[in-house]
Amino acid sequence: MVATLRSKDIQTRVSALGGILRLHLHNADNGRSQPDPNVIMANVQTGIQLPDSSTSALAAYGMERSDLTLMLSCLRDHQNAMMKFVQTHDYYALGMKLFQLIGRTEFSLADGIFGDEHGRPIEMGLPFAKWVDAMPHCANAIREKGKPSEADAANVVELKYFILRARYKELRALCPVALKNSPTVAFYYYAMSLGSEEHEDALRWAKKGLKCTGPTMTPYVRFGLLYSAIMNAGLMGIEYMTKAARGESAWEDAYTFLRVGLEDAKTFIAEAPPDSRNMSSAILWCILFTVTLRGSDLSNDLREIQVCSMITTILF
Repeated sequence: MVATLRSKDIQTRVSALGGILRLHLHNADNGRSQPDPNVIMANVQTGIQLPDSSTSALAAYGMERSDLTLMLSCLRDHQNAMMKFVQTHDYYALGMKLFQLIGRTEFSLADGIFGDEHGRPIEMGLPFAKWVDAMPHCANAIREKGKPSEADAANVVELKYFILRARYKELRALCPVALKNSPTVAFYYYAMSLGSEEHEDALRWAKKGLKCTGPTMTPYVRFGLLYSAIMNAGLMGIEYMTKAARGESAWEDAYTFLRVGLEDAKTFIAEAPPDSRNMSSAILWCILFTVTLRGSDLSNDLREIQVCSMITTILF
């Protein structure tokens, strides 16, 4: 199958690519796990040793804009907000703080608990045990205030909760209602791109979301939409081209999916934080798109994909 990727026929190459992906899909990491903030903080305190090349890449991008820096800042702010909440029991104030944090980075909230020095849970008389489970109560408190300008804040907090708990059926029920009132909020499209059951739907939501502007189009949301577009375009391209006959509209659509997916992958690699959780996957998609689209036209030494390979070596 790998050798067939150099075939002169693009449909043959795409069939080979689909076979390779299916071969390894069963043991692939879906990348949706939530990092343990305690482990992250412990590693930072003891000193994370990065290769000089990785440190240089992060420094050139701007360490303050890196995912690690933003995540640590958000986790600290979230912890402080929860400590304050214990004293005030103000779900509204906590909810508005969570809304601010959610837009900054993917892993902005710690799924912590109120515990003693040994990590054992402490009964606090609250209707939740884990911090993340406070989010629906916070969303309701924001709605109860009745301020039209804060309706999106309540929706974003609740949708983020659905994402963290993989409750996609409820997410798909809330998003259309939220979009009807606020069709320019990028986070709604991001949520739908994650929660869609079909690749075609996920790709459509991602592309629509990338057209949004305004304060909710934060770098985290933009790069999340961009990566969703990359992955779903690749999967759709493989599916369409494998089934279509040359010259059919589905074949042309498939080729477009692959070509646009490659351009989106290049944009992600050039603009996303080097330590982004999806960076390695975006690089791999870039390589796959290039090989699939160009096939036998590639040089024998594959110099056309050397840039992607060099980035992978530098960062990982």
